[in-house]
Amino acid sequence: MKSASSLRNSAFTLIEMLVAAAILVLLVAVVAQIVNSTSSVTTESRKRLDADGQARTVLDRLAQDFGRMDKRDEADFLFASEVGNDRIFFISEGPGYFSGAAQENQSPLSLVGYRVNTDATLERLGRGLAWSGGGGNNDIAFLTFNPAGQSGSFQPLVGSTIAGNPVSAPGATDADFQVISDAVFRQEFCYQLKDGTFSTKPILNPTGVKNMLTANAAPTTSDGSGSGYAVGSRWYDETARRGYICVDATPGAAVWTARGWKDVNAVVVAVAALDGTSRKLVAELQTAVTALPDATDADLQASPPRLMEETWNGLIRDGAFAQSAGMPSKAANAARVYQRYFYLNTP
Repeated sequence: MKSASSLRNSAFTLIEMLVAAAILVLLVAVVAQIVNSTSSVTTESRKRLDADGQARTVLDRLAQDFGRMDKRDEADFLFASEVGNDRIFFISEGPGYFSGAAQENQSPLSLVGYRVNTDATLERLGRGLAWSGGGGNNDIAFLTFNPAGQSGSFQPLVGSTIAGNPVSAPGATDADFQVISDAVFRQEFCYQLKDGTFSTKPILNPTGVKNMLTANAAPTTSDGSGSGYAVGSRWYDETARRGYICVDATPGAAVWTARGWKDVNAVVVAVAALDGTSRKLVAELQTAVTALPDATDADLQASPPRLMEETWNGLIRDGAFAQSAGMPSKAANAARVYQRYFYLNTP
């Protein structure tokens, strides 16, 4: 039988219990830190995957629509480079909704559009086009010009252009617009031209001939050799966002034709996305839209060129974006930028 003295000697002392408690607290703290770190990493990864997934879906959808785009000169397009978010509209064989057109009148073409709405979410328009006379307001509209020789013969009639369609106007409401990403809040584009340079305009500026790339109207028959232009001269109407090339410089009888996509090698599209969790930390995103600057010819034609992805990521990394966008740093740091080249393979 053990004595009382031996029982007392086998018990833990107060100091031992305090040490054990301290070790336990330390272990709990370490485990909690590991759990918190794992949770933070998991949360950040989930947020990034959310933005990545939506941006990839948008760019893949764009690739399909661009790949099936009608690139003929008589097929119109509207790439509206504006302050803030740009708008994109073109004719494509991509899927579209038909409204009021009988099946036998439905063409394989759609009016496709991409824009960021006032809620800072990206929308896609897919409006199926009907053969002429078969679908009311959804009729196919091919560019229609005044008779040759008239002063406005090189300017298509407004009613035959995408720009003249109410659905392409800023802020237009239409049931055929569908949100395809509630993460993308910024969209910007530029062009890579056939000579390898980048520009905000879809037309070359060749040396050795006179060009007019800042006009506010289409060229006329008087814009020939008498005005310094020659065969191969380029003209860009900034109002209608349409380029032309001179094919006959005869004084008083000059002939210009729409250039379409022939000077463009690729369209470069950049989008910025913010996951749903981070968006909840931002009161409104319109300030963030303008905090990511528009593409400029000065940046695009620098050596080396500075495209949207490089410019935007630079602002986000150095913290300037959070301040100018008026949002918490945590939300600003979660902004992701994605950029892709869409090659047109035009002749």
